Amino acid sequence: MEYDFTNAPSRRNTGAIKWDMMLKLQPYLPEDVLPFSVADMEFQTAPEITEGLTAYLRENVLGYTAPTDAYYDAIDRWMQRRHGFPVRKEQVVLSDGVVPALGAAVRIFTAPGDAVLVPTPVYFPFFSAVEKSSRTLVTCDLIEENGGYTFDFAAFSRAAARPDVTLCILSSPHNPIGKVYTADELTRIASICLDNGVYLVCDEIHHDLILPGVTFTSAGTLPDPLRKNILLCTAPSKTFNLAGLACSNLIFFDTEKKDQFEKGGGAHNVNALGLVACRLAYDHAEPWLDTLLLTLDRNRRLVESFLQAHLPMLHVAKLEGTYLMWIDCRALGMKSRDLMQFLHARALLWANDGAQFGTAGEGFIRINIACPSEALILMLTRLRAAIDLGRLTW
Repeated sequence: MEYDFTNAPSRRNTGAIKWDMMLKLQPYLPEDVLPFSVADMEFQTAPEITEGLTAYLRENVLGYTAPTDAYYDAIDRWMQRRHGFPVRKEQVVLSDGVVPALGAAVRIFTAPGDAVLVPTPVYFPFFSAVEKSSRTLVTCDLIEENGGYTFDFAAFSRAAARPDVTLCILSSPHNPIGKVYTADELTRIASICLDNGVYLVCDEIHHDLILPGVTFTSAGTLPDPLRKNILLCTAPSKTFNLAGLACSNLIFFDTEKKDQFEKGGGAHNVNALGLVACRLAYDHAEPWLDTLLLTLDRNRRLVESFLQAHLPMLHVAKLEGTYLMWIDCRALGMKSRDLMQFLHARALLWANDGAQFGTAGEGFIRINIACPSEALILMLTRLRAAIDLGRLTW
């Protein structure tokens, strides 16, 4: 089957969040301007999923619906095929999203007065998951080095050893910097957590979005007892652009932790279409994903080559996983607020402000490259023109 990754469906006036946010502030933007912010894709859903959902709607009643054995079997096959470990039905807890699950994990697995450790810069809902639970946020910056990032194990060990730190939330692959942890790095992180009595919540929502030539290690492949100290958060939502169907699968490797989570109210029902879409994606849409990954890799190289040729003062972190590129704009000499105003007004570029991801993100932006290459070229061309014009007036 052939897949179309060259055309972006129109999402204006459809309730698409990132489109609504952009158009609320600039309602008269040209039709060819796309938002490059929120992490969903500007591609049509895999036909294997839409056709399967259409058949399901024709043949079934949309009443109260629970996951079937076929649903759990699809998860098991997917994790074995793509990530190298089996998943039993008894290990899985359903959630309506990874972000709500993070909040529930903080509330259930920590107590008032406890602290939560978060390596940064990181996806900003990690911060709110801690703060909304009235826990103390402890951050540990990754080390910016040679256009990429390395993990600061010394600082992480010191933070994990704090008596009030009882839980850590890790993004893997790391959003927004696009880093894929090696097996050794992941093992060291998990070992430090276990040795210090810190429960590790590993958000692997982007774990299927690994670019060609990069090897991803899932926390689900770690040996016990490391694995028993981990809650693994997964979903088909980023992989197959299904965030609107609110379906996530949390995988526990310790029965007592799973029971504690369920009794604490962490589990949530998933709607019928979310369950069906997840099963269809895992069982039938793998060829679509493989084609997508090639598209994302081409887009990565396009951005890298354009910046190097035309905007060498902007530096992009090496993208290994996710479809989110982390660009260092500090050479423009603007604070984040001024930078975002400049990008919106002059370049018509709607990206994520790096400062949202922690203080280490000041002066950076995050762009979403899960879109047609033509849209990326238009965006980069506008950005170049805005910066060239700005040089004449700054």
